Amino acid sequence: MLSILNKKPLASFGFIGANTIDSLKNYNEQKNFTKRFRVYKQAMENLIGENLFHHSMDTVNSAYLMINNRNKSTQDILSRAKIIFEKIYPEMNM
Repeated sequence: MLSILNKKPLASFGFIGANTIDSLKNYNEQKNFTKRFRVYKQAMENLIGENLFHHSMDTVNSAYLMINNRNKSTQDILSRAKIIFEKIYPEMNM
């Protein structure tokens, strides 16, 4: 992230915390509020904070977005990010 931010000072970041699927244990984690999402969320809140980024999340889809506060409109970035997430993950209903 730091490398990207050095090259693109207005960069924002997002991720989906994928659900665990373990066929050996016959375990299929639900897609909402996944273990990965919870771990990554905690890491972003603790390591990144809110000085440089506005943190937005959708726990139903385990989606997390950090919007760079240097942008003029964080709401505009959030709207565009939702469109991108929905294009990549059409099964999501954000």
